[in-house]
Amino acid sequence: MPEHYLWGEALAVDEAAGQRWQAALEILAEGGYILWRGIGLTLRAHIGKGRSRIRPRLFVRVSSAWEPDLLTPLRAEAELRHAQAELQELKTESPDFARLVSGRPVCYELLHDYGMGSVLLATSSEEGFEYRWKRV
Repeated sequence: MPEHYLWGEALAVDEAAGQRWQAALEILAEGGYILWRGIGLTLRAHIGKGRSRIRPRLFVRVSSAWEPDLLTPLRAEAELRHAQAELQELKTESPDFARLVSGRPVCYELLHDYGMGSVLLATSSEEGFEYRWKRV
């Protein structure tokens, strides 16, 4: 996952405690982007070509371990399920995080970063799982 996503440096954290974690929570609450154990978290969405905006939804962005041509719907779904388990663990580890995201719908996005940008491969939300990668 590119650390410059959303036009800024992402604060990478591996522990859900301490001053660094508190700073990460403040960044997230203000609509910034953080990386928790390699998983991107933000409340900010990009809609069309306009500016990004804070939304009531939590976006969980996961960089796929698979090259797009080797990815299958089952592999994509497994990667997103792993991210769901990581998010549940984070909620358990950090009551402050759990409060921040409480009641927010969650959208999980599986991405392939090709260096100059990224491609959305699959999503999972309350509407269900959607495999978006189409081989050409």
